[in-house]
Amino acid sequence: MEPSSESMVVKRPMVGILYLFELLEQNNVWNVRAKATKFRKNMRYWVIFLGIVGLVWACANHAGPPAGTAESTTASDVSGAAVYQQRCVLCHGADGRMGSNGAKVLPESTLTLEERIEIVTQGKGIMPAFREMISREEIEAVAEFTTTLE
Repeated sequence: MEPSSESMVVKRPMVGILYLFELLEQNNVWNVRAKATKFRKNMRYWVIFLGIVGLVWACANHAGPPAGTAESTTASDVSGAAVYQQRCVLCHGADGRMGSNGAKVLPESTLTLEERIEIVTQGKGIMPAFREMISREEIEAVAEFTTTLE
């Protein structure tokens, strides 16, 4: 039995559209899957890069006023708690137990006061050295304050 002319009219446009899609796919003109995969791959690299930049920026502890200026602190008014709040809380937490970015849990530390001063001064691992950011008195005060954390 021969198909009616009405069914031929309906089938021909569908065949033409399918043929057009097939040509586009063969020529990679309309390869949505490949483009989406490439976009996701590039997006992953950007997210990782921006995450690392954010972590470095967050733990950089921007330098305060240089030693010797009118705004710098003297030994008589150095508060270890204030320095800790300004410079250390971001990674160590208010109670010293946060451990963000690989920071050590301070109340569980067995380091002596001199060893703590050395680590704050020279830095260790991802922790920055504070020798050029804060005065020696502030370093000693914050190291002493960390021994009081429970």
